[in-house]
Amino acid sequence: MTPVDADRLAVRVGASTHPRHSWLGVASFVVFLVYCTLFFLVFLVSVLLTMSGEPLAKPPALPSPTVILLGIMLFASVFLSLMGVALGIAGAVQRNRRKVFAVLGIVFNGGFFLLFAGVMLLAALGMWSGLD
Repeated sequence: MTPVDADRLAVRVGASTHPRHSWLGVASFVVFLVYCTLFFLVFLVSVLLTMSGEPLAKPPALPSPTVILLGIMLFASVFLSLMGVALGIAGAVQRNRRKVFAVLGIVFNGGFFLLFAGVMLLAALGMWSGLD
């Protein structure tokens, strides 16, 4: 049987000669999309609350339940980002699988996690320097 006949047989039987995408890599990329959606919603609600003119927290009182929920959603999105990085790494080490979505998941989830960590570090340094 020649290689051309083998390709025709593979097409006829339904077997693919190309490796399939890693499901873990696809899951990593989907987690990134969910993370972006959640982060965008937190940002949108924060902007809308700020524009409403309503105080988010009075100094002697506790923050409003909305602000607490936004904080929980923000840290949940960071957890999703770390989970996406882990899924991407697991998808990248799979054998005989395409690694496109795994690499995209690692890059995007890792990039947004590092961006978030940098912003939090700058905020902490700003608060620390303002305590003088």
